[in-house]
Amino acid sequence: MFKILYKKPNISSFKAIKEFQKENNIKKIGHTGTLDPLAQGLLLVATDDDTKLIPYIKNKDKEYKVEMKLGFISKTYDAEGPIEFFSHYQPSNEEVLNILNSCIGNIQQIPPCFSAKKINGVRSYDLARQNKSIDLKPINVQIYSIDDIEYKYPIIKFTTKVSNGTYIRTLVNDIGQKLNTGAYMTFLERTKVHNLSINDSIDVAKLTELPIIKISDLNIIKNLFYGLNHDFDLNNNSYLLEYKSKIIGIIDIQNKNITSRKLFGNTIKEILKGN
Repeated sequence: MFKILYKKPNISSFKAIKEFQKENNIKKIGHTGTLDPLAQGLLLVATDDDTKLIPYIKNKDKEYKVEMKLGFISKTYDAEGPIEFFSHYQPSNEEVLNILNSCIGNIQQIPPCFSAKKINGVRSYDLARQNKSIDLKPINVQIYSIDDIEYKYPIIKFTTKVSNGTYIRTLVNDIGQKLNTGAYMTFLERTKVHNLSINDSIDVAKLTELPIIKISDLNIIKNLFYGLNHDFDLNNNSYLLEYKSKIIGIIDIQNKNITSRKLFGNTIKEILKGN
């Protein structure tokens, strides 16, 4: 099962996901990207066998509502601070619009020191809390759009759609530096994940964008389950396996041969047990 959760502010994504897991007696759970504790919004999680599908999700773009405050800077780039005064300068509406528009496109970001990025196996935020030197490499991300801009000094609000891996805190900090005022993020809400909003139904096939092999012969399922091969006579690709509208696994095919398989054992056992 894939499910969209709404994380409240001031709770970690890990805690929100674990609470959902406990409330629904789920044995295994995975996610497609966390939110900072101060942020709120959508988390896309997968449960049990469907966690095997997470690496195959194609579209990982996200949409956010953002609020930022000018005139100050923060070591964490958000309200968790510590926060320091930076400048009394008040940019004009035109300056703000120009700088925001200049951020759209393919850009490089340096992740915040207070982030979950690993350096030699250690989380960056752990090193930052110990005041140790941190060398984070720039990453390539894409800012697709910045819309719904509202500006009344010292607050800027906007909506942005970005590629996977984009740090909105870093975007806010960079905007503040470009405006010569400094800035930190005061509010963040993820409103879309993988183009899904809170009330959308989730089509696994569209989420992964993998072609589907529909199987009606139980003997084929048994052979695959027990490690035997089957000639599907298909082009090189990864494929979802479906039986009676149930996804039962993923196979990779190279030169008509199955090179790897990730089968949903519990689902297959239920199918075979029922027949």
